[in-house]
Amino acid sequence: MEGGGTMSEGPVVRVVEVTKRFGDITAVDRVTFDVGRSEFFSLLGPSGCGKTTTLRMLAGFERPTEGSILLEGEDAAGVPPYRRNTNMVFQNYALFPHLTVAQNIAFGPERKRLSRKEVQERVSVALETIRLTELSARYPKELSGGQQQRVALARALANRPAVLLLDEPLGALDLKLREEMQFELKRIQREVGISFVYVTHDQGEAMTMSDRIAVMHAGRVEHLGTPEEIYLQPASLFVAGFIGKAGLLPCTVEDVTPTRLTVGLPDGGRAEASRGPHEYRPGLEAVLVVRPEHLSLSLEPPGAGSSSLAVRVVDEVFLGAAIRYLVEGPDGVQLWVLTAYEARLPAGSPGRSAWVRWDPARAYVLPVERGSAPGEGEAPEAANGRLSTLSSGDA
Repeated sequence: MEGGGTMSEGPVVRVVEVTKRFGDITAVDRVTFDVGRSEFFSLLGPSGCGKTTTLRMLAGFERPTEGSILLEGEDAAGVPPYRRNTNMVFQNYALFPHLTVAQNIAFGPERKRLSRKEVQERVSVALETIRLTELSARYPKELSGGQQQRVALARALANRPAVLLLDEPLGALDLKLREEMQFELKRIQREVGISFVYVTHDQGEAMTMSDRIAVMHAGRVEHLGTPEEIYLQPASLFVAGFIGKAGLLPCTVEDVTPTRLTVGLPDGGRAEASRGPHEYRPGLEAVLVVRPEHLSLSLEPPGAGSSSLAVRVVDEVFLGAAIRYLVEGPDGVQLWVLTAYEARLPAGSPGRSAWVRWDPARAYVLPVERGSAPGEGEAPEAANGRLSTLSSGDA
């Protein structure tokens, strides 16, 4: 199945300095991004960050207060939803209960007054794509949640849109089925070659499926990049705390080189870390960001010159192949450490003194003034008094 529309050069979607206000409330604030052809692009963020409003503007259900949206190179201002070469898939599926699977999928092509042969061909291809050909005569109530979601996807794909808009489509599924559908959605997107714009608050979904992610916060895009870039080199403290679990360690920049930084730690020690595309200077208040899997934990003191921090083991959680430790450093700073089961500490370690170490290439420094506080409920218990002075509000 191929996407519809023209095959002109350039992105299929271009959002330029788009702002959306509802009275005195700014829901979307000067958002800019492109979506390439055949790209799986996700809008990720907490509730109220503006991601669904952005999606609704792409669909034509809302009009931007300022800025422009181009679809396949054409200005979409004033173009109603039914005339846009887009389709939307909702969380509640919105299937017609009185129509069979095949009839649901055929609805869009029939509305376009395509020939019966063309309609049948599109239905057949869509059913094959979602692997439900044998269920074509069933009604929605006779399907599982995952099957209904695939039918909703097939119904949208049968229209051959240039871009498919998906608003948290897996939110109503249980965890196991949701994880299975993530890989199924990515498979389908690759096969059909249509650009997907996917809205979600689930970091795992976005990281699993996306080619690129726009992390939104308070109506703005805080970081736009690949999953790897966003995970390993977050652009702000909000992104660092919202994507996965991150250790956020207050520090002060002491020395700056073209590739490395030397920072002072809360325990008075010094450590090296990687630098990003930010402005650094000696004396700058900053935060050392390091992922739990990039920390090692030992009851033995480290050697001289290593990048390390003295801590106390607070708790441990058995995860099967790994052990997750919660440790506490100076000033109440708490970090997660993920250790392979074979490298676990001796029994009875909680309450004992220990040391965490890291490879400087795996640690990343963010200036405090460039960041915002971690997303509520998303970061580990890492914020101490210095971090808590930063505010985080969702618009």
